[in-house]
Amino acid sequence: MEKKTQNKVIREVIEWFLYLFSAFIIASILHTQVFAMTVVDQSSMEDTLIEGQKLVMERISYKIHEPMRGDIIVFLQKEETDGILERVKIFFNDIRLKLKKQNREDRMIKRVIAVGGDELTIKGGYVYVNGEKMEEQYIKTLTPNEIVTEIVPEGYVYVMGDNRAISEDSRYYGPIKLDHIEGKVVFRLLPINEMGKP
Repeated sequence: MEKKTQNKVIREVIEWFLYLFSAFIIASILHTQVFAMTVVDQSSMEDTLIEGQKLVMERISYKIHEPMRGDIIVFLQKEETDGILERVKIFFNDIRLKLKKQNREDRMIKRVIAVGGDELTIKGGYVYVNGEKMEEQYIKTLTPNEIVTEIVPEGYVYVMGDNRAISEDSRYYGPIKLDHIEGKVVFRLLPINEMGKP
């Protein structure tokens, strides 16, 4: 009788372990392939996004089409994110950093201003794409008075922060390779009073 009870307890422990392991695998797949949470830890996107806000990004749409002008994207400057193995590696690296209470320094959140093939010009504080002045209601300040003219290569996007005066973006490190994009910001989760589409 005692052996039966012992076997039953062992079987229950194994079942619970398998449930928890399966839940972890499913959560990992969803996180690396479908949706993920990210936190704003920079002020370059003010007033659209404020430091400390928690965001949801989705990873599916850029498998169907390339980013579009105006999208707010999350990307890694130093790592490619294309492929399951790369995303799993990034996921576990993020967990390791969280346990150490550290943030990734190469994860950025910026707005897509121009896409592959676009001619971008910055002059007089304004941005022009393919000769047309952009209507940018989201910016905090005009783009500092510098003159930039370049054609965005295919397979890249040109990104800028909404807080142009302090944002380090494609004006400093060049266009972003599509393979470095993690996803598109689709929802602001926290704070609750600002919950919704950013």
